[in-house]
Amino acid sequence: MQSITQLYNQGVNLMKTGQYQDALDCFEQVVRLDSKHVGGWINQGVVLTVLSRYSEALNSLDTAIQLSSNDFTAWNNRGLVLRGLKRYDEAILSFEQALQLNPNYLIAIENRQELLEFLESNSS
Repeated sequence: MQSITQLYNQGVNLMKTGQYQDALDCFEQVVRLDSKHVGGWINQGVVLTVLSRYSEALNSLDTAIQLSSNDFTAWNNRGLVLRGLKRYDEAILSFEQALQLNPNYLIAIENRQELLEFLESNSS
């Protein structure tokens, strides 16, 4: 039987090569074996987002945030999910929370800016 670390690393490698369903299987096993594995919850949320399974992704990321409210990557990914759900105000708040935790987190800066520009260009 693989260790949690091995399963997690396998999931990350599968994610990198675009094998999202197999990666999801790994991360589901990780959190089943260790329900407090923040990285497992975050990456499960990321993969579910890629698969457009936004409600499930939001649940995974909310669990990660409950376990580690200072994880700025979880907040940023939560913003991406909320954007996918068209819950734009909440998405902006999630990006802003990520930036409060890490003001130099370029990905969150870009995600927030892109969403604000999108909203501005689509307002009448």
